[in-house]
Amino acid sequence: MSNYPEHDKLHAIKTQSQALGTFLEWLEQERGVELAIRHQHTHDCLETHECAEDKIEADWSICSDEWAYKCEVDCEGYALLPWNRSIENILADYFEIDLKKIEDEKCAMLDEIRTNNERADYVE
Repeated sequence: MSNYPEHDKLHAIKTQSQALGTFLEWLEQERGVELAIRHQHTHDCLETHECAEDKIEADWSICSDEWAYKCEVDCEGYALLPWNRSIENILADYFEIDLKKIEDEKCAMLDEIRTNNERADYVE
């Protein structure tokens, strides 16, 4: 194990992650498939266009009162809303990779490289 444990985890799942990412891109680009979440309208989201109970990432701009009322009549309050998550974030969640830790480790790597370069310059 290195000084960069999150990168070690990332390296271990690289092949699987790449395959899943390629598949998700293919679905989106070649087949026009969008991932969506199932949402049941509540009084809160109809009033404020948010649903605190679900705590989901979605495009609430389509949740207008008129649209929500129509949806309730047509599908008993359920709606599919776009799941606005990047493929990178979906894969990080699935493989339990902390992207903040990845960024922190990248910064640490750069600091280490800079320090080593400064030492090399000093020795010369």
